[in-house]
Amino acid sequence: MLAALPLLLIISVTRPAVAAPSSTWTLLDGSAQYVCRTSGNHPPGGFGYYLATVIGEWSRPIDLALTNLPGASTSVDGRIYPGSNHPRDDGSTVVNGLVGYYVLSAPIGIHHPWIVATDGTQSQSFQVTLEIKQRC
Repeated sequence: MLAALPLLLIISVTRPAVAAPSSTWTLLDGSAQYVCRTSGNHPPGGFGYYLATVIGEWSRPIDLALTNLPGASTSVDGRIYPGSNHPRDDGSTVVNGLVGYYVLSAPIGIHHPWIVATDGTQSQSFQVTLEIKQRC
């Protein structure tokens, strides 16, 4: 029995690993997105969203969230399911994701939340602009 132990160790070490499905995706830069929301109680800012575009191919869901939101604002996370998205012949690209938010209360001013996309292995992000005003 002990004589067979080194052979088992060699077999288990040299056994090839099963390759995980590959994902090659990119979150396109959407940092030019600007949203204006109002402050106050009429209702305060309310619901809004930003667009996210992922290109390439991916085998796991890509989760979207907003971070660095001002005040008592919350992210309404989004998800892009496994698939692919490639630029069309005319150069246009299908927008395949969005991430929402609620502004419950936030200080007046210009804020820069981040859109974060992750498949659990890699993460990519970009900043957007959220301006809170008395009136937009």
